[in-house]
Amino acid sequence: MNGYLDIVIVNFRQPGLTIDCLKSLEDERTEFNNFTVWLCENGSGDNSAEILQKAIAENQWESWVEFRVSLDNTGFSGGNNLLINEALQHPSPEADEQSYVFLLNNDTIVRPGALKTLVEFMNFTNADACGSRLEDPDGTIQRSAFRFFSLRSELAAAVNFGPISKLFENYQVAPEPPTKPCVVDWVAGASLLVKRRVIREVGLLDHGFWTYFEDVDYCHRLKIHGYSLWYVPKARIVHLVGASSGITADKAWMKRRPAYWFQARRRYFLKYQGYTKTLIIDSIEIIGSAIGLLIKKLRNQDPHRPVNFLKDFLAESAIVKGRKLPVVETPKPK
Repeated sequence: MNGYLDIVIVNFRQPGLTIDCLKSLEDERTEFNNFTVWLCENGSGDNSAEILQKAIAENQWESWVEFRVSLDNTGFSGGNNLLINEALQHPSPEADEQSYVFLLNNDTIVRPGALKTLVEFMNFTNADACGSRLEDPDGTIQRSAFRFFSLRSELAAAVNFGPISKLFENYQVAPEPPTKPCVVDWVAGASLLVKRRVIREVGLLDHGFWTYFEDVDYCHRLKIHGYSLWYVPKARIVHLVGASSGITADKAWMKRRPAYWFQARRRYFLKYQGYTKTLIIDSIEIIGSAIGLLIKKLRNQDPHRPVNFLKDFLAESAIVKGRKLPVVETPKPK
């Protein structure tokens, strides 16, 4: 089958997850082996590099895994950019129209046939980029085909109350997952496949995000350049949500959200909504969240909000920080 993939994977302090991901890709090679994995150990500051190097050698993966070590943690964006840039320097064995770069989270398990399905879809459609279905280990589908953020979507999400949510249902960022291939605004960066020639025009990930919102930003840039992005539900990949960061994991709303999440959010909204509209959206978020919390309290329901969310949101909002486009601060190592 025609088509070639440069698969980009970044590890940060999760070598066990990364090895499991590589094992699932090894299994894929019996059906589709036209790919190279570009793996970056991204400044974990532990023994991740040694563990990964040993696994690659013991499993004899050297012929298809290119392993790189960054001494500095450059974030999800920086780690991916390092690998994408290097992959693009190596000529693909296939023509540009059938050569793809595939961003794949290290906390994923590729289901049998997923790579072949994605490549076949790209080969025989006019798509410029696509994302797979993401699911839990038990097969439960995750919402990973999204609409862009808007004033209405943020109001509904902030209040998080039935009648309000219903009123703005058509603006919901994460609607029910489609059952057939379709064009979408953005897909999760855990599984994002893009033509090599498209990346050459659109560029690398915006390193100013560090991590979070870099995937929606990239998809937004695809749209600005006139490229099509599709969701392909037949291609199934398990995503162990939040296993690396903990932010989107089960009951993560109980944990305090880090400052870099809020900074990435502000960077995204300022880039695409402008200062005035971002001020309005941030104000709506604060007022809506306060109303939502009050409703939940009166109904004796779980608020389903991170600890100190409103306080932290305000501190990093455009209301307090102003119009300057933030470069997300490098998180302090724990």
